[in-house]
Amino acid sequence: MRCDAYFSGSREFELLRTRVQNFLNLPVVDQPARVGSLYFFRRRNPDQEQACIYVREAETNAERLLIDPSSEGRFTSVEIHRISDNANLLAYEVKHSGGDTKEIRILDVTTGRTLPVRLENGYARGFAFAPANRGFYCSHESPSLNKDLYIHFHSFADPSESGIVFVRKRTPRGRLILLADTGRLGAIWIHEQGTELVGDLWVTPISCAGDWRAVFLDRPLPYSPILHQGRIFVLSFQNAPNGVVIELSPDGQETRTVVPEGKTRPMQIAVINEKIFACYWGVDPVVHRQLDARRSVLGETESPYGGTVLLLPQRVSKNKPSSSLTNLLPQLQLFMSLNQRLVSLRFGGPVRLQFSKKKFRRSICPFRQRTE
Repeated sequence: MRCDAYFSGSREFELLRTRVQNFLNLPVVDQPARVGSLYFFRRRNPDQEQACIYVREAETNAERLLIDPSSEGRFTSVEIHRISDNANLLAYEVKHSGGDTKEIRILDVTTGRTLPVRLENGYARGFAFAPANRGFYCSHESPSLNKDLYIHFHSFADPSESGIVFVRKRTPRGRLILLADTGRLGAIWIHEQGTELVGDLWVTPISCAGDWRAVFLDRPLPYSPILHQGRIFVLSFQNAPNGVVIELSPDGQETRTVVPEGKTRPMQIAVINEKIFACYWGVDPVVHRQLDARRSVLGETESPYGGTVLLLPQRVSKNKPSSSLTNLLPQLQLFMSLNQRLVSLRFGGPVRLQFSKKKFRRSICPFRQRTE
């Protein structure tokens, strides 16, 4: 071809090829998560087309390959989707040749066996393992436009127990999203109201899914609920262009502001035990702020230039509450990559900065049980 002839005649091209290869053909680690004593992560090694999923023992550093997508072709990729509370089961995504749709498969981490139950190609809108790993709940939207939106329970042991637990009629702009915490399922139905989109939130105990109760209906969007240890928080932008985190009562009333509006929009909200971490994009110097006697910002830090911090809460014992930033850091894994180098800052786990030209600010806001 004409391009090949041109490049083959260029003396500088081989030097450029080598420079780019040395710059890009490096190990890449992403999607880290810790459950109990196990670290799960993806890694693409040099000269490898797609990343593989690994598990590592925290105490011994013994590492084991779980999923290698190369057996299904060079354009097949896998990602971690969800990990069960006891780390025995891993739900992972399988994508073929890009695109937004994906399969969901379930792996037995101990044996390395992929279970026969799987979700066919579709749009993943939420996933939660059932108590005792007896199955899983999911909202997996079919690409077909003539099917309703539903939350489905899939049983591993008894297929007769499987079935739809929540359903809504499909609309052109509608979405059904599944949320979950340790004791409840949440269903967010996004639907049209005139020309605008609004959202409903319904919740049910995970032990008897089907007894759904409305928390709020027809709330203008964006309005993003978070379920956590029996409580409901929401990231709201109503009358707050940069967003605030509010706690809701069981009947959907806004009871108090947990994280006030910042100078920029939050990049990420993470709830861990009795604290909320809020990550913001920003360029201003970071300062400590006192919110009030009950809720204070414990600290704010600025990442090095060229880095972005991703908060990854791990599962920790409820009997180990954290009362300070020092105690909380071992319960987070902050993975960073700076100047395309993998660094290891030990906060109870590795740290990786992802490449970006913006700066980052981290806020830690503790929240406590309400006193009536």
